[in-house]
Amino acid sequence: MKSFILVLGCFLISTTKSIAQKSVLFEIGVTYLSNNQPNPTNLYNFGAFTFNTRYFITKSDNSAIALEAPFSFTTKFNKGKIVLIGLQTPLLLTYSIGAGASCNQSYKKMGYTIGAGVSWFYQQAKSKKDELVTYSESLFQLGPIVKVGIRFPIKSFRLFNENGKDVYPGLAVNLLPQFNLSNNKNNIGSVSLMLGITF
Repeated sequence: MKSFILVLGCFLISTTKSIAQKSVLFEIGVTYLSNNQPNPTNLYNFGAFTFNTRYFITKSDNSAIALEAPFSFTTKFNKGKIVLIGLQTPLLLTYSIGAGASCNQSYKKMGYTIGAGVSWFYQQAKSKKDELVTYSESLFQLGPIVKVGIRFPIKSFRLFNENGKDVYPGLAVNLLPQFNLSNNKNNIGSVSLMLGITF
C-alpha cells in the first residue's frame, strides 16, 4: 500500500509539474488596496499578500492570452481577536506582450499586460479589545475590474547544477482599479508588485 501511494504521489507531482510548465504560470507578491471610503471610517487602506495564477489560453514566445486570478488576502489579530480582514478575488482575461508574456524564454527587455474582468472585494474592521468605543464595519463590492501592468525580466540563472533547469524570474508592477457601478466615488484602487518564475 505504501509503495502504491508513493508511486501515485510521484505520478501526480510529475503530471502537475508538466502541466504547469506548459500552460500555467504562478506569481507571488504584495498588493496595496485603497477602498476610497469617506471619513469617518475604520475601514482603512491596507496591504495584502497576493498569489496569482495565469492559465494560458494561447501563447508564443513574446505574447499570450490568459485567464488570471490574482487572490489578495490579509488579516490582523489583537489579543487573539481578528480586527481586520481584507480580500480581493478578481478573474480577468488578459493579453500580454514582451518579456514574461508566457512561460517561454524571451529576449525582450520589457513586457506589458492589459486585461479586464470581474472582481469581488470584502473588508471588515472591528474594534480592539482595549478600545473604549466598540465598532464593527464591513464593505462588500462586486464589479468590473481592469488591469494595466508592466514587467521587467531579472537575470536568469541555472538551478542546482550544470544539468539543472534554467530559471527566468521577472518582476511585474500592476494597477487594478475595481469599479463600483452604483457609486463611482467608492471605487477600489490597487497596485501590486509580483514575482514570477518560469523554467
